[in-house]
Amino acid sequence: MSSSPGSGDSSSPPEATHAAECSNKHAAMPNGGWRSPVTSPGLMGRLNRILSTLRYHHLQQLLRRSFELARKKLPARHGDRYVIRPTDLPNLRDEPGLVEMAGRKLATRRSRNAGSDVSRFQDGCFRFLNREVQLSPGDWRLSEQGDLPHLWRFHFHYHDFLLDAAMPGLDGVELPSIEEAWRFALSWIDGNPLTYLYMHRDAWHPFCISRRLPVWVSLWTIAPPTPGARERVLGSLLQQARFLNRHLEWDPGGNHLVENLRALAISAAFMDGAESEGWIRTIRQVLPDQLREQVLEHGEHFERSPMYHSHMLDAVLDIRDAFQQIAPEISELCSSVAVRMSEFLKEILHPDGEIPLLGDSVLKEAPSATILIGATNQNVPPTQISEASANLVGPYWIWKEQECRQLLFDAGPVGADHLPAHAHCDLLNLEISIAKQRVVVDTGVYNYAGDAARQHCRSTAAHNTLQIDGQDQCDVWSSFRMGYRGHPTQIQTGEQHGFSWAKASHDGYRRIGVPSTKRLIACRRGGPWIIVDWAVGTGTHRLTNRLHLHPDVQIIDKRDSTITLAVGDSRLFVTGLGDGELTVEEDWYCPEFGQRLAAPVLVWEATLQLPAVCGWCFTWNNDDDVPSVTIDQGTDIMIRVDDGKQPWHWKIPI
Repeated sequence: MSSSPGSGDSSSPPEATHAAECSNKHAAMPNGGWRSPVTSPGLMGRLNRILSTLRYHHLQQLLRRSFELARKKLPARHGDRYVIRPTDLPNLRDEPGLVEMAGRKLATRRSRNAGSDVSRFQDGCFRFLNREVQLSPGDWRLSEQGDLPHLWRFHFHYHDFLLDAAMPGLDGVELPSIEEAWRFALSWIDGNPLTYLYMHRDAWHPFCISRRLPVWVSLWTIAPPTPGARERVLGSLLQQARFLNRHLEWDPGGNHLVENLRALAISAAFMDGAESEGWIRTIRQVLPDQLREQVLEHGEHFERSPMYHSHMLDAVLDIRDAFQQIAPEISELCSSVAVRMSEFLKEILHPDGEIPLLGDSVLKEAPSATILIGATNQNVPPTQISEASANLVGPYWIWKEQECRQLLFDAGPVGADHLPAHAHCDLLNLEISIAKQRVVVDTGVYNYAGDAARQHCRSTAAHNTLQIDGQDQCDVWSSFRMGYRGHPTQIQTGEQHGFSWAKASHDGYRRIGVPSTKRLIACRRGGPWIIVDWAVGTGTHRLTNRLHLHPDVQIIDKRDSTITLAVGDSRLFVTGLGDGELTVEEDWYCPEFGQRLAAPVLVWEATLQLPAVCGWCFTWNNDDDVPSVTIDQGTDIMIRVDDGKQPWHWKIPI
């Protein structure tokens, strides 16, 4: 099934036709139209890349990785360790927290489905990552679908779609029945026997088990299987939890390990017995340290992806609910951590109520932010912005004013140094919304394959930040690897000339003779919003500054260095600052996995002697009211603003 946006036929709306034409045009280009092809460095480059990658990893992490790789090479026979006998079947607990958890999962599933996306698993039709596939009965290894991405195969074994059978009715949509859901689960049990440890690397992958167990338990909590099927389902639940307990993902750690612990916690709250008590002990020993490491002081998950932050908040809430009775101290810990995570999430949301697409983030993949925030008992109405405000949350500076104008400035690191799997080259990135329309957007994520699409979406060119000499701020390679990387300075904030401002820098280009790249963002109620970037160093370098626009934003005029945008009924004027050339290009916007939409990009570019400065100015209202903003460079940077009232200048040391 094609992933290209739009159909391009005569009945399509103009924007769909344009998207289709752009898709076809790019598809005919090298690398499928992606701007950052996968390249292979020479021998010394590969050696340097590997050493740079390894230097940030913990020794324990590397040892565990080596152990896992070695174990996969060994014969995988495991005797009767995971065999479930009738005498093994546990009693079930009566944990009310599981009912709360199941209700939240149904609410999230319903909020992410608009009717047309409801699963048709009973017909063998599955749609994940915007790709629909018809599977033959019993093809659990997907052997007839050899080109399916690894992430698609994982989604197939998560079984989230089974929750559709328990959803309340949707208008005009025929939902599968609970009986059909349990028949599917029984078929999965028969088709995926655990005869060899690594015989089914998807079905029995610890991460897939961790996503599947909460679904089955939730489904059981809502509508248990028939008496004739209960023993088989319960035996499989115990077998999966037993296997997971022996294969916790210490190797990658991070969100994977928390997902493992979530599944064990839910299993322990569902099944009683000696094994269950052992899982509880494991969680008591491991979870507190993991939460201290992974949830930063300001409430953000340390992999610094809003999508994974939402997944982790959901996991913490599930453990909170599951452990209300059997481990109340862990439940209370999770409750307090969830409040911090929820407060952070609430601050960074766009006016449309969805997450920014920073790092590895897409829409419609993580649980609903509204539901997660409400589940922490922090479901208070959003703050009404009477005039304007600047808020600093960790390394994020958020400017909000009337009419839901919002700018998010990300001055944090790209991710955890020892776990950069979901990090991008997006130091000093930003996103902008006006009303409920996203205007300046991050490119997003198309896939997790180690191809040109993955390379481009992680590259500096795919983000709204300054690029130097066409190089990336960090060396991203393979699907989830990163060699050398830049690091930001601590963000500084203040107020001056009626503006609120934030400033930070990074050293991502030190290897090419640019020791510091800096960004200042200054916003005033009613405008202008000023963004100034400058590179400190010596020699001549090519500076490229980009603003990726949402596909729904229209360019209606271009005069010299100013471009007029139509954002709904509003007009937005974007002026390129500095001695460079302003052009408009096209690139991809990937708001969901497997989806790419043609979108305009504003590009300012010049070759200059360092130190050099450039930037952007955002204004709105009438064309006649646009103030004059210029930047000059000498021993200092001088920002001059003339709004027709009281001209003023602002000196910033280089």
